[in-house]
Amino acid sequence: MRRDVEAGRQVQWTPALLFDLGNLHYTPSGLLGRKATVEIPVVQIASFVIEHGQCALFREGESQAVVIESVNSRNFFPGLYCLRRLIDGAHAVQVAEKRVTSGKGVKTEWHCLRQHNELR
Repeated sequence: MRRDVEAGRQVQWTPALLFDLGNLHYTPSGLLGRKATVEIPVVQIASFVIEHGQCALFREGESQAVVIESVNSRNFFPGLYCLRRLIDGAHAVQVAEKRVTSGKGVKTEWHCLRQHNELR
């Protein structure tokens, strides 16, 4: 999946998510079909959280999720791995994983930590 994206091909992640080299395209479900597609540059992805069978993806500087997708969607976990690799390559980051246990179960969060000394 990642090799296809890096070769410049568009790759379907789930029925609602599509990768291309620098972007993630999200077409959420609506009441009467699909809504308009949202294009999210990979470099703007700040974090994602998996909780209660849903993955919420957040843009840098935003507190509301820009993507909410079921972890039961076709190809979800291979695509999540691909997304993490694309994030790593997009802005030279370390991905920190944190598991939080609350009264509602275990929540997994991944945060992209930008390196302070970027190459110029």
